[in-house]
Amino acid sequence: MMMDMPPPQILIPPVGFTPPPEAESGKSFDVVARVSFQDGELVVESINGESLAGDMPMEDEFVEEEVVEETPADLGAAMRASGLPV
Repeated sequence: MMMDMPPPQILIPPVGFTPPPEAESGKSFDVVARVSFQDGELVVESINGESLAGDMPMEDEFVEEEVVEETPADLGAAMRASGLPV
Protein backbone atom coordinates (compact mmCIF):
# COMPACT_ATOMS: atom_id res chain seq x y z
CA MET A 1 0.00 0.00 0.00
CA MET A 2 1.45 3.36 -1.03
CA MET A 3 1.18 6.23 1.46
CA ASP A 4 0.12 9.65 0.27
CA MET A 5 3.27 11.74 0.10
CA PRO A 6 3.22 15.45 0.86
CA PRO A 7 4.15 17.74 -2.02
CA PRO A 8 7.78 18.86 -2.31
CA GLN A 9 8.62 21.75 0.00
CA ILE A 10 9.90 25.05 -1.36
CA LEU A 11 12.54 26.83 0.71
CA ILE A 12 14.06 30.25 0.17
CA PRO A 13 17.83 29.70 -0.15
CA PRO A 14 19.87 31.02 2.78
CA VAL A 15 22.07 34.06 2.34
CA GLY A 16 25.41 32.90 0.92
CA PHE A 17 24.00 29.79 -0.77
CA THR A 18 25.23 29.29 -4.32
CA PRO A 19 23.76 26.55 -6.50
CA PRO A 20 26.23 24.44 -8.46
CA PRO A 21 27.13 25.68 -11.96
CA GLU A 22 25.38 22.75 -13.64
CA ALA A 23 22.06 23.48 -11.88
CA GLU A 24 19.26 24.43 -14.22
CA SER A 25 15.77 25.58 -13.38
CA GLY A 26 13.75 22.56 -12.35
CA LYS A 27 16.73 20.18 -12.39
CA SER A 28 17.64 18.34 -9.16
CA PHE A 29 21.03 18.61 -7.43
CA ASP A 30 22.39 17.46 -4.09
CA VAL A 31 23.02 19.58 -1.00
CA VAL A 32 24.16 18.85 2.54
CA ALA A 33 21.45 19.80 5.00
CA ARG A 34 21.37 19.92 8.79
CA VAL A 35 17.90 19.10 10.07
CA SER A 36 16.17 18.32 13.33
CA PHE A 37 12.94 16.46 14.00
CA GLN A 38 10.47 18.48 16.06
CA ASP A 39 6.83 17.64 16.73
CA GLY A 40 6.72 15.12 13.87
CA GLU A 41 8.22 17.53 11.33
CA LEU A 42 11.67 17.97 9.83
CA VAL A 43 13.09 21.39 10.57
CA VAL A 44 15.84 22.46 8.14
CA GLU A 45 18.52 24.35 10.04
CA SER A 46 21.12 24.85 7.31
CA ILE A 47 21.90 24.03 3.69
CA ASN A 48 25.55 23.53 2.69
CA GLY A 49 26.57 25.10 6.01
CA GLU A 50 24.53 28.27 5.43
CA SER A 51 22.02 28.83 8.25
CA LEU A 52 18.40 29.37 7.29
CA ALA A 53 18.06 31.55 10.39
CA GLY A 54 20.61 33.90 8.84
CA ASP A 55 22.25 34.93 12.10
CA MET A 56 23.05 31.64 13.83
CA PRO A 57 26.54 30.17 13.30
CA MET A 58 26.54 26.43 12.71
CA GLU A 59 28.08 24.20 15.40
CA ASP A 60 30.88 22.74 13.28
CA GLU A 61 31.46 25.82 11.15
CA PHE A 62 34.07 27.54 13.30
CA VAL A 63 37.18 25.87 14.66
CA GLU A 64 39.09 28.04 17.10
CA GLU A 65 42.85 27.64 16.88
CA GLU A 66 45.13 28.43 19.76
CA VAL A 67 48.28 30.25 18.70
CA VAL A 68 51.25 29.29 20.84
CA GLU A 69 54.49 31.18 20.31
CA GLU A 70 57.64 29.34 21.19
CA THR A 71 59.58 30.96 24.00
CA PRO A 72 63.30 31.31 23.22
CA ALA A 73 65.57 29.34 25.55
CA ASP A 74 67.65 32.35 26.65
CA LEU A 75 68.12 36.10 26.21
CA GLY A 76 70.50 35.67 23.24
CA ALA A 77 67.98 33.47 21.40
CA ALA A 78 65.22 35.99 22.16
CA MET A 79 67.33 38.81 20.74
CA ARG A 80 68.15 36.84 17.59
CA ALA A 81 64.45 35.93 17.14
CA SER A 82 63.47 39.59 17.39
CA GLY A 83 66.14 40.68 14.88
CA LEU A 84 68.23 42.59 17.42
CA PRO A 85 72.02 42.33 17.11
CA VAL A 86 73.54 39.96 19.66
